[in-house]
Amino acid sequence: MSEKQFVYKIMVLGDPSVGKTSLIRRFVENRFSEEYLTTIGVEFLKKELLIDEKTKVTLVLWDVAGQAKWTQFKKAYYQGALFIIAVFDVTNKKSFSNIKRWISDAQEILESNIDFAIIANKIDLLEGQTIPAFDEYNQYKGFIAPIIQTSAKTGKNVNETFLKIAKFLVKKIGKRG
Repeated sequence: MSEKQFVYKIMVLGDPSVGKTSLIRRFVENRFSEEYLTTIGVEFLKKELLIDEKTKVTLVLWDVAGQAKWTQFKKAYYQGALFIIAVFDVTNKKSFSNIKRWISDAQEILESNIDFAIIANKIDLLEGQTIPAFDEYNQYKGFIAPIIQTSAKTGKNVNETFLKIAKFLVKKIGKRG
């Protein structure tokens, strides 16, 4: 039986220091660094996943710098993206407030209502505290799931999140990817 192979470009967006690079590195390389290094412009990493016995998916994850000085390059970076992951830091309310801007910006640049997921990162920093409900996005077109809570540091929900997105893309887009 023939094997199906898909490649999907995913933009990982959000304010500076919300953990975009850490999430990607945890998923692709299964590692975490306490050292903060600012992303300059854009970086990308890819990882192959086996969805089932005959479906292979390559996720190409574009880590876009959150600093305003890189906004002039957005159109070039975003071109060809099929999905957006918007990341915020659960300890930084402003980073959550800015999610709307990141998503609407990307949808405007891509001229479509591109599907997206929102990740509440750094839940390890809220040990013993209640994580707030962030359900105001449920009415948005393209929102595929409730906000996903992750920790790049511990790895909690990281692999499951990317696998869920890969399965969603295969089901929705299939061979167009």
